Amino acid sequence: SYGALICMMCSSKHRGLGVNYSKVRSLTMDHWSVEQLLTMMEGGNKQLHEFFDRHDLSTKSKNNTMEKRYLTKAARFYRHGIDKHVEKIVQQGPYQGREASRMAYSTSCQSQ
Repeated sequence: SYGALICMMCSSKHRGLGVNYSKVRSLTMDHWSVEQLLTMMEGGNKQLHEFFDRHDLSTKSKNNTMEKRYLTKAARFYRHGIDKHVEKIVQQGPYQGREASRMAYSTSCQSQ
């Protein structure tokens, strides 16, 4: 859902949230769609942790449970935003890399 890598121990907790909130895939055992691969390449752990920090959902805080990081408005905003971003990349044609997709996205946002 967030385009981040997690360990095997954490994956069971994430799977327990249900597919509406957390879509867990195995790197070696699952088939990955183009959209899922793009979500991983465009998202990433660093970007997700920075987002959590900006929205007071840091994984370092003991008050921020995993459920809280998935069930808040900020969490829905992040998931929706990355999904929309990936949709735009797919519409643009062959993937040109993260920097190119960000440039194309920022250009389209400025023209609106």
